[in-house]
Amino acid sequence: MSDKRQLGGCAVAIARKPRAVLVDGIGGSRVMDQLRKLDWDVLTVPAGDDLACSVLARKPSVVVLPVETGWESGYLVAAKLRSAKRKVKVVLVAPNRTAAVERFAKFVGAALLTDADGASKLVSAVTA
Repeated sequence: MSDKRQLGGCAVAIARKPRAVLVDGIGGSRVMDQLRKLDWDVLTVPAGDDLACSVLARKPSVVVLPVETGWESGYLVAAKLRSAKRKVKVVLVAPNRTAAVERFAKFVGAALLTDADGASKLVSAVTA
């Protein structure tokens, strides 16, 4: 994650902060504040049509999205993101943990949390 630029005939590496994209502001301001304190760049995007494209346009390191986005399944969005950019980490947030939810999350290559896990677990999942 570095950007090389020519400066007077020598290359200079500029480190970029890791970027978290939260869909629909999931986790709230508390999660955003904690990530910013850990020197993360935090962006939010609304759920909508072409969600995967709008997330990828922001060049994320980690994406946090709900299992149900209203437009398309969070699992489908996670699969699209992982297919387009294998290095992006995806964290899905579900209302509750069931065997089917865990199986689908594992199938699309995403980490799984529930609404009851709280902000600290979400921050830990993003930064791990």
